[in-house]
Amino acid sequence: MKIKRILSILLISTIALTAMGCSNTKNVADKQAVQASQSTITEVTKEEAFTTIPENKLVEDFVKDPKLQDKTLLQDGIAFNNLYGADKPNDELIAKYNLDYKPNTVYELTDLYDKYPELFQIGMNSLFTQFHTNKDGYDTFIQKTLGSQTVNYLSDVWMNEKSGDYNLSDEFKEKNSKETFQKYLKENNIKITDIAYPEHISGYSVITGGNKVTAKVTVKGTQNKKAFETEQLYVDFYFVPSKEIRTGIKKDDKLSDKDFEIRAVYLDSDEQ
Repeated sequence: MKIKRILSILLISTIALTAMGCSNTKNVADKQAVQASQSTITEVTKEEAFTTIPENKLVEDFVKDPKLQDKTLLQDGIAFNNLYGADKPNDELIAKYNLDYKPNTVYELTDLYDKYPELFQIGMNSLFTQFHTNKDGYDTFIQKTLGSQTVNYLSDVWMNEKSGDYNLSDEFKEKNSKETFQKYLKENNIKITDIAYPEHISGYSVITGGNKVTAKVTVKGTQNKKAFETEQLYVDFYFVPSKEIRTGIKKDDKLSDKDFEIRAVYLDSDEQ
C-alpha cells in the first residue's frame, strides 16, 4: 500500500513538473513571437515613403555650404575670369586675393587652377554656362543640357531602369547614390511602380561655381504592400562644370553634353 502511494505521489509530481515546463515553454515562445512582431513593426515603419530622400544625407554638407549663396564670391569669380581671360584690369580684386597678374600675359589654365582653385572654378562655370546659352539660348541649356540629365538620373537611380546618359561629378559618384537609394527602398519596404518625370524644369538659379535646377516629380508605389502616391516633390539638382573644365584640362571652347555634371541631388523640405 505504501509503495502504491509513493508511486502515485511521484507520478503526480512528474505530471505537474511537465505541465509547468510546457507552460514556461509556451510563455517563452509567446514572448518571442511578440518581440518578433514588434521588431517587424519597427522595421516596416522606419520611414514613411519620400518624406525625404537618401541623397540628402550624402550631400548635405555641400548643399548647406553658405558659399553656394555668396553673391560677392560669385562676382569675384566672374571678375577673376575677366581679368585673366579678357585682360580686364581689376586692382581691387588683385589686392583682395593677392593675385599674381601681369597685363598682356598668356596664363596656363592649369596654373591658374593650381594657384586659385576656388575663383578659377567659379569663373569657368560662368564662362561655359555663357558658351552654352550663347549657342542654344537659356531655355535649351536649362531644359535640355541640364534637364535631360535629371530625367535620366531619376530613371536609373530611382526607378532602376536606365533610359539615357547623365554625368556625375567624382565627388557625388563616390557616394554611390544608386546603391544608397535602392537600399533605402528595401529597408523601408517601398516598391516604386511609376514615376511622373518632369516635363520641364520648374526652377533655375545660378549658385557659386554651378547651376541649380528644380524638377517636379511624382512617385507612385507601395509601402508594406499599401499603395501610395506622393504629392509633387520639388527635387533640386546641383550641376557643376566637368572635372576637365574645373581643373583647366579642357583647353578649347568646343561644347559637349558632358560639360556639366550632377554634383548633388536634394529634396528641400522647405520647398515642399
